[in-house]
Amino acid sequence: MKKQVVVLVLAAVLVFGCALGGTLAWLKDNTQTVVNTFTAGDVDIELEETTGDRYKMVPGKILDKDPTVTVTDDSEHAWVFVKIVNVNDAENFLSYEIATGWAVLPGHDNVWYREYAGTEDGATYQVLKDNQVTVDTDVTKAQLDGIVEGSEPKLEITAYAVQYDATSIADAEAAWDVIDG
Repeated sequence: MKKQVVVLVLAAVLVFGCALGGTLAWLKDNTQTVVNTFTAGDVDIELEETTGDRYKMVPGKILDKDPTVTVTDDSEHAWVFVKIVNVNDAENFLSYEIATGWAVLPGHDNVWYREYAGTEDGATYQVLKDNQVTVDTDVTKAQLDGIVEGSEPKLEITAYAVQYDATSIADAEAAWDVIDG
């Protein structure tokens, strides 16, 4: 008799366990996992010039000068800037225009910017209109003779880029603050 009670109790526990396990399995959904991988976004630029870095000045002469900013393939959305500094009174000898597509950064007469949309193929931007600089026609022989080694007029061109999205940097001025700040 004792043996029958033990068997009945075990059978009841087994039935109860199966019923409870089946109910829990029915209430529980399959577990799923999503894995998110975060990689670093990047923007890379190159500033190149193929026309050299030394020029003979003759009044009225047009000099080939082709500084070009390239945003490399797979770069992120960015503000691209060029800054041109006239060194040793270059503005008294040379004139130039900025190529189409660049805008003057408000409050900075020597900084221009443009927006790069972020494409797989990158982009290339000329800095100077028609890739040229002109020696002013009113430059005199006395001015040219007054130039000594180390005081030659120079244009110093620097390119910058700041990647962004609209929630992190609102506009070009805010992006320039990241560079200049």
